[in-house]
Amino acid sequence: MKSLYEIKDADKRKQVFDRIYSSQSFRIKYFEYNVYDFGLYYFGYFFTAKSSPYHKQVAKDFLADMNLLLIAFREFGKSIWVLVDIIHAICYKRANFMLYFSFEKTLSEGRLFDVIVQLKTNQRIINDFGYLFPDTKDKEEQGLQKRSVSEFITTNNIKMKAMSMGTTARGMLYSSKQGAFRPDRLYMDDVDVLDSVRNPETINKNEEFLKNEVIGGVDSYCRIVFLGNIIAADGLVPRYRSEAKESKYWQTREIPVKIGDEIVWDRFVETDAEVEEWEKKGIKKISLEKKKEEQKDSYMPNFMLVPTLAIGNPVFNQEKILETNQLQYEIDNKFKDLRTYKQPSEDLYVGVDTAGGGAYGDYSTIVVINNKNELYATYQAKVSPDVLADVVIHLHNIGYKGLIVPESNSIGLATVDKLKTSIVKDNLHCEKSIDKVTQRANKKYGFTTTQKSKRLIISNLEEAIRKEEMVEFDDRTKQDLLNYYYDDKLAMNALKGAFDDLVIATALALFGTKQPKKVVFR
Repeated sequence: MKSLYEIKDADKRKQVFDRIYSSQSFRIKYFEYNVYDFGLYYFGYFFTAKSSPYHKQVAKDFLADMNLLLIAFREFGKSIWVLVDIIHAICYKRANFMLYFSFEKTLSEGRLFDVIVQLKTNQRIINDFGYLFPDTKDKEEQGLQKRSVSEFITTNNIKMKAMSMGTTARGMLYSSKQGAFRPDRLYMDDVDVLDSVRNPETINKNEEFLKNEVIGGVDSYCRIVFLGNIIAADGLVPRYRSEAKESKYWQTREIPVKIGDEIVWDRFVETDAEVEEWEKKGIKKISLEKKKEEQKDSYMPNFMLVPTLAIGNPVFNQEKILETNQLQYEIDNKFKDLRTYKQPSEDLYVGVDTAGGGAYGDYSTIVVINNKNELYATYQAKVSPDVLADVVIHLHNIGYKGLIVPESNSIGLATVDKLKTSIVKDNLHCEKSIDKVTQRANKKYGFTTTQKSKRLIISNLEEAIRKEEMVEFDDRTKQDLLNYYYDDKLAMNALKGAFDDLVIATALALFGTKQPKKVVFR
């Protein structure tokens, strides 16, 4: 049966409209295969703006046999339409055992609460389908007082359960008078949160769990609806997006706020001025101009209107890096990973980034420049902190002398401790610190990296590259610079599989050129 908006003949459309509102038996039959009109009739108070063609398409997707992956911008109304679909499934008994999965259980329990509120208070639903939520004073009712419910069973014997990461679906079985059922409908929403996409190991672990313990634990005929926002370059949503596109069992819908110059939903307008004009008519709109101002460089109207810089937004000007010349170097006789580009000098700045060593760790790195930002030496190897200190001392001994700026956080302290007792002690960068007990000033060797100080030195490096004040780089450093991006929290980090150690060492060396400290060349 066609939806009202699909009926072209005006007279016939009015006939159907009148029958919907006058005949209960007709509308119940009519809405069974029409989620879109079902939503508008029973939940009209949710829809304050005219729907877009994409909303109508998604409503059709809910009734298809294929699994659905829906990625859309934040204010598209994904959660509202899924709420409509869940209640439609309950009213028409399209499932027996439904799971709602989110990364955090409070999120999935909140969604179940929203469903119960509609079943208990939506008078149109109650008039046509009866009281679908049991009016009892048991644990479910107690849960309503907390605005969260972990599971419930409707009066027409459909079970719904909230799930989260760490809760397996394996072995789940719902037994009723109608039979025993494994989960046959799975909704997934908010599977990526900021804490879950910070590193690949966490994402790998979550992906394995979702595949094996959640999706792998439901019925083989289970229908899956996966809602997604892409909040980082890597995560469960981007990974499932890639898989779903290649699978014959999945339908993917990706809806950006703009396609070319066309806004996909007229709830949005381009400017604040347009919003004001519509407000005079009593109609609320959302300004893309305001969104751009709020999100600054993270604004991407042709993607998903999500605040992330990890996709397509490198920290450094890549064209200027690629334009720099290939430099010739010599390999050091003692340390094979040490490259020298110019003859030794006594007016240099040495940036040192320390790692723990080991084949699977980060690199320990050194970058040496002069006050004109010309490159003199670089070192990159997976060595222990004490060996890195030996390389710094070796550079000094063969004539590459100057201010040494080692990172002094955690592992870096081991490098700094060895340098403090060596010939280069008087060349180490020092910071002033105040003893919390005595309130006396202390001397602290090395550079302390905090979120604020890291942003400072990286911003200095970005400016030097952009203004072409720094144009000489080791080819290994170029690679690290090209793979250095903003992440979902506007922090600056290497992309998955890349390293940032030479970036940090270069930034520390550049920081050194701006320090007033005099060094001792002995």
